[in-house]
Parts: sequence; structure tokens; C-alpha cells
Amino acid sequence: MRSKIIVFSLIFIPGIILTFIIPSQLRKNNSNCTVEVSATIVDYLKNTDNGVTEFTPVYEFEYNGEVLTRVSNSNSKNRPNKGQTVSLFINPENTGEFFEYINHDDTVLAFRIVGIISLIIAILTLFAKPVRPTRSIDDLSI
Repeated sequence: MRSKIIVFSLIFIPGIILTFIIPSQLRKNNSNCTVEVSATIVDYLKNTDNGVTEFTPVYEFEYNGEVLTRVSNSNSKNRPNKGQTVSLFINPENTGEFFEYINHDDTVLAFRIVGIISLIIAILTLFAKPVRPTRSIDDLSI
């Protein structure tokens, strides 16, 4: 029975993490950034370090009748497309605080499916009957 509980725990705990904790972290955003604005990538900064080139988008958007330009706080190895429109969520009291909306729906779904499968397997291990060998090693003739 003790080994069942250990196996159950080793499968159940990752199942909980995959089903609930990781998806909630992927959907988590900065609670101060409540206003969605449509921004255009007007330029990008290029940084090469140790032979690795990364690009940082520069956004332009209008808020309260004022056109604002902000440099992203994230880098990517993919060069952004100038003129591309993205959704930003900004802090209305500090427009320098923002994040780009990224749709994680497919990733969340994948984590949840794997997590649910883990939870089902964990529960089944509690109800599974132990496998007992029908013959002992002494019964085998060589």
C-alpha cells in the first residue's frame, strides 16, 4: 500500500502542476495594466552579444489623445515586422508599464490535457491490484 501512495504522489503532484498551476501562470498578467491599446511596431533595436542577435520592438500607440512611443521590455531572436499591429495592455497611471498580449490558449490546453491524463493515471494506480507472479523463479527450468 505504501508503494501505491508513493507512485500516486509521483504522478498526482505533477498532474496538479500541469493542470492548474502552469496554465494559471501563463494567463497571469500585470494587474495594473488594465487598458488595452492597439500599438504599431515602428522600429526595433538590434543587439548582438556573443554571436547571438536579438531584437527589441519599439511600439507606438495613442492614449488619451497623445501618441506615445515605448520600447518593449522583451527581446526575441525573430526580427519584428515594422508596421505590424499588436495588442498592448498598459497601466493607465504609468504608460511606461505595459505588456504585449500573447495568446497562450493552445499551450494552456496542451498542459491541461497532459495534466488530466496524469491525474487519471494517478487515481487508477490507487485502485489497481498488485501484479503477483504466477510462478516463482524456482519453477523455471533451464
